[in-house]
Amino acid sequence: MEVNINDYLDHDEMKDIAINEFRAMAQRTFREEKDVERVIGNAAFGVIYKSVDELMGVDSKQVLAQKITDQINNFSAFHLFNKPDAWNRETNSAYDYLQQCISDNYGNIKSVVENEIGTETLAIIKGSLPDLIKDAVIDILGNKND
Repeated sequence: MEVNINDYLDHDEMKDIAINEFRAMAQRTFREEKDVERVIGNAAFGVIYKSVDELMGVDSKQVLAQKITDQINNFSAFHLFNKPDAWNRETNSAYDYLQQCISDNYGNIKSVVENEIGTETLAIIKGSLPDLIKDAVIDILGNKND
């Protein structure tokens, strides 16, 4: 059995029902202000993309996707843990976390650095001491012959 809605409702009645259902759906969807902001933001996003596409003459989504991919591929720890620069941008969470870890472990870091500097400095001195002594003796003897 087929039911033809046109047999029961005229065009104006169908239009009124559609308008009323759309209003009810909109009220359910936009119960909170953030929902309205989200929909308006999405609509604005679409308008901006269309405008950019028209101005650029290319698909801006493809260009942006490629630029984002390029940035990700060229991203380094330097960028991630970089401190704020001359333009006073805020620190990012990775930088803040790194600073907190350094602060929390300062005693351990200091101890390791002191031990390594001591060991390395001693090795350098031992390795170059004979040359330093030889140079000093030659310098002393050379000055006495003058």
